Amino acid sequence: MLKKLSLSAFVCFVGVALFAQAKIKEVVTSDYNRNSVTMIVIQRGDSYDSATASAVRKFTPSSKFDLNNIKTRSVKVNKLRSEPVTQTEADAAVGKVGFAREILAAIFNRDSKGMMDDKTVRYRGNYDAKDQDVINARAARVGEDALGDLGQKLVAGSYIVATDFYKVDRQTDKKGNVYWSVNARAFAYQIGLGEDGLSEFYEKCWIYEDDNQATRDAKIKAFQALDIPMVPVASASTASTSSSVEAAAGDCLSGLITGLENRIANWEVAVAISARKPLRAKIGTKEGLSNGARYRAYSYSEDSHGNLKSVARGYLRATEIANNSGMSAGDTEPSEFYQISGIANIDEGWTIKQSNDLGLGVMLGVGGGIFNSLRLNADYLVRTKTNGQMSYILADLTMDLGKGSSASSIYMALGYAYGLHLTRFFEIAPYLMLGDDYMSASSYSSGSDLEDTARFLRRSGFVLEPGMRATVNLAYPLQAYARMYYDILMYNSLSVSYDSYSYYNDRAPSPMNHHSGFGVQFGLKWTF
Repeated sequence: MLKKLSLSAFVCFVGVALFAQAKIKEVVTSDYNRNSVTMIVIQRGDSYDSATASAVRKFTPSSKFDLNNIKTRSVKVNKLRSEPVTQTEADAAVGKVGFAREILAAIFNRDSKGMMDDKTVRYRGNYDAKDQDVINARAARVGEDALGDLGQKLVAGSYIVATDFYKVDRQTDKKGNVYWSVNARAFAYQIGLGEDGLSEFYEKCWIYEDDNQATRDAKIKAFQALDIPMVPVASASTASTSSSVEAAAGDCLSGLITGLENRIANWEVAVAISARKPLRAKIGTKEGLSNGARYRAYSYSEDSHGNLKSVARGYLRATEIANNSGMSAGDTEPSEFYQISGIANIDEGWTIKQSNDLGLGVMLGVGGGIFNSLRLNADYLVRTKTNGQMSYILADLTMDLGKGSSASSIYMALGYAYGLHLTRFFEIAPYLMLGDDYMSASSYSSGSDLEDTARFLRRSGFVLEPGMRATVNLAYPLQAYARMYYDILMYNSLSVSYDSYSYYNDRAPSPMNHHSGFGVQFGLKWTF
């Protein structure tokens, strides 16, 4: 009954997730430009302010972002840290600070006399320029210096990310080791400045060398009176545990940025496929691309009214990453990708868009062998190659709870698998795992037993498992899998005394009696 309920819940979960992924709210284009961010911290006025502020100050977001060095790096909310800051409270705190003015001052290098320049804007425009922009500039004979003008539109892509850390909890294990758990939430705000607003800013606030003192004073006053909102656009949450508050808070920040990327369309890198066999696209280190990064492909068609619409196609992963961190010269080296799903072959000209995942596959299955209970497995994608070869770290958790028996078993294992894609729909992966089968009386207390090394080893049987796993796409990221393996049970001790692995195992009725032999497993896999 437990197996049926667990599998049913798993199927329902992935079904809902598939339905959610099927929705495309707008036409997906390859019109991507760099954005700029500033990380700030929400302080509570308590002893944790210093540690959390230090974590945020030391954090550097992905290289896909430009950084605005503004003056104000914190806001305050008078609230106990046991409760999270709400969106309304964060909005109020951010609204009290003239962040838009500070962003403009940073971008335009405003000095104490109110003088500004466009050096940063022009640099960012040149840095963001694509190959086609360079080619167009040459063809129009306006000179590549004109690419700096592209930086004007990047001003609207300025954001602040306000981070809140709450429910900070100190934990001590029985050996006296101290750990800190921290919950975190990030609120992203975009500068509310469009093209018209930027033109008005130039007209009212930009001081020229030939301006008289009265004009200068008026423009300085106009800048100080700027009332440009910071518009809330998304939020994300995560949590972490580490040896200190600062370390735990710091560990949360990458996850917060990833969560915001999944919610802010302008932050998701998008580019057209430039070549096939292998799949190539002109993005790389400049866009924060890394091996295994997941993207989704989109083609285009028209609806019944003749309107352009995006058609979601397969997923692909980055393999060979191009170093494009310099200015474009019109011949940027592309990165390579491998298609992992989709019926249609991804074609040149299609748009691929960033679709973050953890690269973590969770598998739930049943089968036979040394263990006959429900098995929970996981794999973590380590590396992807252009020919479809993939490396995984494996983990396994299986529990025989000993119903009707005097013993129970907890099996945990780690291993490595090397996946070979015969097609993008089908993968085979030879693997090797080494695990520990911990067995004791059904009524045992896990706390003191697991800390007593001698007792733990005495109750453990080690298992070496070579095997082969086959995985087939159903509706990616939902897959079906099968495993065939041989479990080699190795007793850690020849002792058959009371309270040893062999004592419990030899007296346990089938299927609790574990022994070496062949096994098979079938189940479903979902990649998060």
